[in-house]
Amino acid sequence: MNRNQIIAILLLVACCFSSCEKDDLCIPEELDVPRLVIVFLDARNPLLRKPVERLQVFETEENFAVSLNDTGATSLTQVDSISIPLRNDQNVTNFAFTRTSNGAVNADPINFSYTEEEVYLNRACGFTSSFLDLSLERPDEDPVNPWISNVIIRNADVISKNDIHVEIRH
Repeated sequence: MNRNQIIAILLLVACCFSSCEKDDLCIPEELDVPRLVIVFLDARNPLLRKPVERLQVFETEENFAVSLNDTGATSLTQVDSISIPLRNDQNVTNFAFTRTSNGAVNADPINFSYTEEEVYLNRACGFTSSFLDLSLERPDEDPVNPWISNVIIRNADVISKNDIHVEIRH
């Protein structure tokens, strides 16, 4: 090979690598739709986390148990925080937070309302969702015997899976 051929090959290789932009790559973690992160706190001392003995959360409209963490578990024991998905096909998600304690099952309903916003990531990933202006409603339960004493929104914009969005005190 002569010198001109080597230079031509190097230029061709350099052109191939320079044409690949950051927008052409999608890191799978960027596609994650943020989940609603909830911590469980002691109602008497809200500075302390208080685990729930056995917890399941049901999406009441579709009547199925939702995954409570990134591994897909639908039932957890001695848990002091969870991350649950919000519906992105409508602006409300209705949940029943079901605690089993000493064999007794108790479900408390909480309805979350929000505004879904599609966020453009890049050419390769496309769009993902974020949920803004989170608010909640606690419908009356039947029979009236709540295990949750108070629910507080700590962060009304669900844009990151690393932030705590809601506190449930029990």
